[in-house]
Amino acid sequence: MFDHHASLPRATEEGCRGLVDELVAKGARCVALLVAQGAPVELEALVAGLAGAGAEVMGAVFPGLIVGRALLREGALALGFSSGARRVVFPDLGAAAPELESEMSRLYTAGRSPRPPSVLLFLDAVSGASHVGRFLETLQLYFHVSARYVGGGAGRSDLSAKPCLFTETEVLPPGGGMALRVERELSVSYRHGWTKLAGPFFVSRSENTLVLELDWRPAAEVYAEVLRQEGLLGTLESMDFAKMSPLYPLGLLKLGELVVVRDLLAMTPEGGLRAFGRIPQHSVLSILRGEPDALIGAAKQVATEVSSSPPGHRSGGGAFVADCVTREIALGPRYAEELAVLGDAFEDRAVGALTLGEVASGRDRFVDFFNKTIVVGTG
Repeated sequence: MFDHHASLPRATEEGCRGLVDELVAKGARCVALLVAQGAPVELEALVAGLAGAGAEVMGAVFPGLIVGRALLREGALALGFSSGARRVVFPDLGAAAPELESEMSRLYTAGRSPRPPSVLLFLDAVSGASHVGRFLETLQLYFHVSARYVGGGAGRSDLSAKPCLFTETEVLPPGGGMALRVERELSVSYRHGWTKLAGPFFVSRSENTLVLELDWRPAAEVYAEVLRQEGLLGTLESMDFAKMSPLYPLGLLKLGELVVVRDLLAMTPEGGLRAFGRIPQHSVLSILRGEPDALIGAAKQVATEVSSSPPGHRSGGGAFVADCVTREIALGPRYAEELAVLGDAFEDRAVGALTLGEVASGRDRFVDFFNKTIVVGTG
């Protein structure tokens, strides 16, 4: 979906400017600049160094970067887009709908295009978490179902509410987002590989990202009971939530057989479960488990689906990957196998990020925010 890319294993402010200059020299009019959270750079200094670069920059900080078969924890990755690309900045994902729609209107191009629009999205997944769902719904309604979306949640793995998005002129305040319209028709695929451990359960009470009751009982109590029945837990009081929750997330049931995974962040004093993403009241969910072979198998399915798409969907520039940082945590040493799957399918031309939530539209044609999922887009 991009024309060229370049990367550094260890980023500096000067090195990042060098990546942008390299792609501008190859004809890029807009550059997506991804920086790993461990890179020794300051965003304000980085922005100052991008002045006069000759291209619009859509910049974001992620927990890690994917370049072929390598995982960069201190590096930078730049993606170059030709003259057809159009960037739009959203200072506040929680802005009122008319304001969001006014900003979204700038993603349109003059006249009618024979191809559906495609959009790359970077969203502040930490400070903007409670607004991501409504933002994507507004975007979906504005563009309707023909658009193709791919992208991910930016931020740091410790979920600190620090600025994580920037352009060539400014560091965005927390809670914003950026979109890049790409003049190509994308082929997008996404899967997670997590399987049902228990459920379904009825979400009898919830507030945005907080699940308060499942089947009219405190949600944390139901969650602990399932783990106890599976022999994974002694008592609710003895549960090490930080260790258990990444391995046993929630699965939100959508249309058909689609299951959207929701990471769990915390138990609340009133017995609720705080999820990384909205869970509507009166929805239905399950508790999931992850087996390494199934997770890697999901990556293989995604790679096969996208790499076998029609020639018009394939790009010599390679494929963009948004892979949830918690998949890397869950797979541990076997995460190298997931990267190898991508390397084999795309001849080491798959690049992207470890993300805090993933954005995609694909099989159901509606854009959504996912957790623990691998998303690949090419075109």
